[in-house]
Amino acid sequence: MDPLPPVWVEIDTGKLKENLSKVRRAIPTDFFAVVKNNAYGHGLVQTSRLFLRLGARGLAVNSLEEARTLRRRGIRGPILIFHPGFPFQGEQVALYDLTQTLCTLPMAEALVRAGEKYKRKIRVHLKIDIGMGRSGIKPEEALAFLRQVSALDRKRRLLWEGIYTHFPTSHNIPQTKRQLDRFLKTVEELDKHGFTFTWVHAANSAAAVLVPESRLDLCRLGNALYGQCAPLPTETAWCLKTYLVLVKELAKGETLGYGSTYRAPAPLQIGTIPLGYGDGLLLDPPGDIQSSLGALGRKLLHKERQLVRIQGQPTHFLGRTSMGMATIRIPPGVSAQIQEPVAIYQRFTSIPPHIPRLFIEGGKVLCAEIAYRIYGVIHKNGHFYTTEPLA
Repeated sequence: MDPLPPVWVEIDTGKLKENLSKVRRAIPTDFFAVVKNNAYGHGLVQTSRLFLRLGARGLAVNSLEEARTLRRRGIRGPILIFHPGFPFQGEQVALYDLTQTLCTLPMAEALVRAGEKYKRKIRVHLKIDIGMGRSGIKPEEALAFLRQVSALDRKRRLLWEGIYTHFPTSHNIPQTKRQLDRFLKTVEELDKHGFTFTWVHAANSAAAVLVPESRLDLCRLGNALYGQCAPLPTETAWCLKTYLVLVKELAKGETLGYGSTYRAPAPLQIGTIPLGYGDGLLLDPPGDIQSSLGALGRKLLHKERQLVRIQGQPTHFLGRTSMGMATIRIPPGVSAQIQEPVAIYQRFTSIPPHIPRLFIEGGKVLCAEIAYRIYGVIHKNGHFYTTEPLA
């Protein structure tokens, strides 16, 4: 039995369930749960299992590595990889029975070779670029691309299961409708030439709400499930937690941190937390007036929003964040001590997988996910301890 590290993320699975329930009432179409980047920081394995139990038709990830991790943890069902892929990954796509986004000839050739080597079909989704620009085939190039792939895939190892696109500005409804029309005309043109697909999909969370006609056969839902989609009243289920490791007084005129960029304007109480940019706390905090990155971060996260709470009271960082520690102000009237819990509201995906995700529902601790492994958890003497791995 080992103590959980003093930095962890609490995931309220009750809120995730309620989010999904709200989404399903608003968007009744079949959906893939997008669990890229460690399920938006919520814990890749446990969150994927939850969404599949609650009705997701499949999962969508960024990379082969994420998809392979899910398979190794026993997760079955469709897993769509968004990344166009490298040829050296072709055999892994085949061996792990994954679904590959396809929009390059080298990857197509690699998948065909892998299909022939292992005598199996490989599911692929054609990506059409209607304005995002990062990946995909342009609509006017799609027919020629499919013909080229068909010519090299003589034994029909590739199963064209889906065709999809991604909207760059879902909240711009007129533009999204124009791009949807362009995408659907591409699908229609391909159908005329004998290229058909089981799933035609385009909508992310925002588009599925704002442009209902974009739902088509399938939606790819991410932000809405995690409480980040403005058109839907879903809730954040994620909070970064740590403890105060030191409490002390700072006299007027004393400085804090590298560069001594913060100088106390009056006596105040400060607390140190064992968390820094090495743990994904990337933004320099309010109070460091010389940090342009800190200023940009405050602008992005809204200047008026407090990023830290202690005993329920809002407060803020002082001085520069270092690799493994940061300093916060103890609010006036708060009597704090070592091992006092601190809640931090940070960008979900910045916190790496080695920071434990503690899954809690109705006040009960369910389990912890650490680096994609699931552990039992018990609460003892005011702290959490992990037991044997569960999966």
